[in-house]
Amino acid sequence: DSKQQYKRTYNCFEIFIVSFIFVAQWLSIWYIISKKCLHSYGGDNMAVDVLSVSSKGQIVLPMEMRKKMSIEAGAKLAAYALGDMIMLKPIDIPTENDFKASLDQFASWAEDVGYKESDVDDIVKSYRKSKRS
Repeated sequence: DSKQQYKRTYNCFEIFIVSFIFVAQWLSIWYIISKKCLHSYGGDNMAVDVLSVSSKGQIVLPMEMRKKMSIEAGAKLAAYALGDMIMLKPIDIPTENDFKASLDQFASWAEDVGYKESDVDDIVKSYRKSKRS
């Protein structure tokens, strides 16, 4: 009976040691990665956090990060894969008014340089011809 008690204690101790080693390794890996990220991509201004991926592939950005970056519900982010890293960048999708403003700006520029609407076909043909050459 005392052998059984010793064996049970040994197993619990062994599980504790293995768990401790696993956590220590995970923390050291996280520390190395975060230091590499801080040094390579943003100095001391870069925030590093550990996120979990759901079964649907979803992640939750921490509230502090969302507030700092002014990211609200429904915001669009561009995802970039670089080696073994994923970077997210907030993007603004232009509205119809933004598009109209760009067209107005282009029309104003075209008028300033002397282009007419009838010149557009010639410009397109010239560009296509230069791409084929």
